[in-house]
Amino acid sequence: MIFFDLKSQEDTERYLYHYTSVENALIYILPQKRLRFSPLNKTNDPQEASAHYFSLRTPEDERIAGSEEELNKLTDLIFSDEFSDLLRKNIRVLCFSQDVLPQCYDFFDFGEYTGRGFAKPRMWAQYSERSVNGGVCLVLDKKKLIERFDERFNCFFHQKGEIHYGIQDCNRAKCYLEAYQFIASSQLFYNIFSELENRKQQYSEFYYFYKHNDWKDESEYRLLVESQQDEYIELDGILDTIILGAQTPDSVKNPIEKIIEIYAKKPSLSKLSCFNRHFSLIPV
Repeated sequence: MIFFDLKSQEDTERYLYHYTSVENALIYILPQKRLRFSPLNKTNDPQEASAHYFSLRTPEDERIAGSEEELNKLTDLIFSDEFSDLLRKNIRVLCFSQDVLPQCYDFFDFGEYTGRGFAKPRMWAQYSERSVNGGVCLVLDKKKLIERFDERFNCFFHQKGEIHYGIQDCNRAKCYLEAYQFIASSQLFYNIFSELENRKQQYSEFYYFYKHNDWKDESEYRLLVESQQDEYIELDGILDTIILGAQTPDSVKNPIEKIIEIYAKKPSLSKLSCFNRHFSLIPV
């Protein structure tokens, strides 16, 4: 793996990073040479995993309702459970961290790797170091990954892109109202699920690529696909490097080295080290 000089902003789009436990890497990911997409409703973000609620109103509703309060009682939450299920049903995601150039570069913070997708203490703690044997970070070639994703899921509803955090986007409030309220004709009322399918694509960025600001340090890049079955992305040829966590025991090295012998393009293996708050990578 060739590391770029983050201060010069070289190659900040070259890699994506996927954190996982040693167990998942050794048992599933590396020997099977693939990453599995996770159901959206099983992510660790409660806002994404929870139900969405919709309001549906027609001109007839407005005619018979005596007040706005009665109209809301009449129309709110109609078909809401069905809408919510359809919005999340069969949606699967694969999540990565990105390299992000810090606004203020400070060598004495985390050293030369400040901003690198593999040098995120919170990510190591949250996604991999909680494992008994520590964790690993898989470094993937972003361009090749996206090309493979687009080719593999060309016939599916699929999306890709960076996650947006918080409510800074001035269009989000308008989008929120439009996305969750249907002003429907009586004809549309009987074909509302078709309309929701259209809106799922129209508002896909809002539904699937916005998260609470508290998640911003993940710097997430997401691949999303709609499918009724488990879906995977093949790793051979796009997996560049495997990074062992600082707390991952050295005994993990040998089984990983044996497994990656099956790869046509063998990934390199490194270990993260942290000394006096400075991250460094040590070839192993």
